[in-house]
Amino acid sequence: MSQSTEGQVGVDPISQPPGRWEIHVAEPGSQLFHEAAQLEADVFSDWFDNSAADLETIYKPHQERMDLIAIVAPVGKVAGASRHAWSKPQKPSLTLSEMSAPPFSTDPGSLVKRVGGYDKFLDVLSVAAAPWLDAEELPMASIGMMGAIGLQAQRRDLTWVVSLMDDVVSAYFAEIFNIPINRINDSPSFPYMGSPKTAPIECGIEASFRDGAGVAGPAAIEISLGDPSKVGFWVCEALRRPPSA
Repeated sequence: MSQSTEGQVGVDPISQPPGRWEIHVAEPGSQLFHEAAQLEADVFSDWFDNSAADLETIYKPHQERMDLIAIVAPVGKVAGASRHAWSKPQKPSLTLSEMSAPPFSTDPGSLVKRVGGYDKFLDVLSVAAAPWLDAEELPMASIGMMGAIGLQAQRRDLTWVVSLMDDVVSAYFAEIFNIPINRINDSPSFPYMGSPKTAPIECGIEASFRDGAGVAGPAAIEISLGDPSKVGFWVCEALRRPPSA
């Protein structure tokens, strides 16, 4: 993988407390958005041979219901990126649409009925970690991305996560966070967007995870909601307030 985040973005490393990671919603057009999108594109190109144009084609129908999350490391560099989309009551997001078509061809209807409607799902469209992360930093970036999912669920009153996820990636998250990640309708894996094995997956968001107080991982990492003096994770204002729409 190539290193795509050479500069320091999003934060002032002089004023940032040592050891503090940050979770941001990257504003379209901002330098932070550019760096996070570039990281995502680099990782998907290296792993799955997807071009930036391929990703744009997939994301474009969901632009109005999508956030790009940026995880910023203590050195002020983008360490992780993740795309989140959410459904409208009668309009499914990308995963629930794609899984109904080949190669997956599995009906999400029973899951939607069980959960309570399309608008109860957070769709994780991508997760990407910077290739320069070492063995200690990678879990921290992963915790940040998982924490952002919990905070999104809290602010949007969502109860379920779905994704079309590469088998290796879903196994990593299941192991590091010790959470049940299930295949929707026991779907087998298929080649998809350059991944040799991808399956539609679902995971319930427990109330204890949605309260934003902390994230269970290999070590308990406190999410300090807006307190810049604490070491751990600082969360941007956008993830600490209800969405405007």
